[in-house]
Amino acid sequence: MRRIVLAALLAPPAFILFLLVHEGGHTLVARLLGDAQATFYLIRFSATGNIRCIGCNITDYALFSPWESVLVSLGGLLATQAMALAGLGLLLWACPTGAGRRALAALAGGYVMLDVPVQVVQALRYPLEGQIWPTNVDLLDVLLRLQAFTGWSESALKALLLGAGALYLLAFFALYRKALRLTG
Repeated sequence: MRRIVLAALLAPPAFILFLLVHEGGHTLVARLLGDAQATFYLIRFSATGNIRCIGCNITDYALFSPWESVLVSLGGLLATQAMALAGLGLLLWACPTGAGRRALAALAGGYVMLDVPVQVVQALRYPLEGQIWPTNVDLLDVLLRLQAFTGWSESALKALLLGAGALYLLAFFALYRKALRLTG
């Protein structure tokens, strides 16, 4: 019961930290590439007080080349996965025990599951045809840019995305299970 209460108390700040890392990743990449005004909001409200977005990035894409815009679109996912892989690395090589081990396992697994499947499913839900870039759906924007660069069909790009996402998850969780066995 104590673990359930602790998890319930820690979930909201952990999710806020996740959003900070994800949106901060977009903003950091945009700023590194030259948009000094890039910023993000955890929650942005409209003039009428309604929630306009949760976790949104404000970037001037006109400042970037098409390839740089792909990097900005990937910035959030890259940031969360850097955190997940850092947590996994610490599990594998630092071999913590007790609460430290559980915290690193939750960080690593949570950052993967909160972002990779969600981002992939979001991109797969929308048709590429008729979309106006940027859509602000991270991997959909990447697919639109890739389609413009390569001329590949929507089905080929979505199959590539699904395959890459599945391979990443399989590899990550194989290492994750190994880490948990080693620190077990």
